[in-house]
Amino acid sequence: MTPTSVDEAGTSRLRLIFDDAVTSLNLGPEVTYGEVARALSEISDADHGRPLAIDLTVWRNKRGSAALEILWHRSISLPAT
Repeated sequence: MTPTSVDEAGTSRLRLIFDDAVTSLNLGPEVTYGEVARALSEISDADHGRPLAIDLTVWRNKRGSAALEILWHRSISLPAT
């Protein structure tokens, strides 16, 4: 996963929203949920503490077409501890 600050349509992306920063990671086409969980853990513990929210968008090619569609999108606000 590669950190990025540029939004590109069709790029699967994991965003972590912290009190003082936003971190965005491009996800490869074959990313697993385990890799996403590992990235969440490493980034959260690194510099910013616990994220306030998490946003995950996964894109795929439409069947029989070169056009892209969102396969899965979820935004989660985390409760304060």
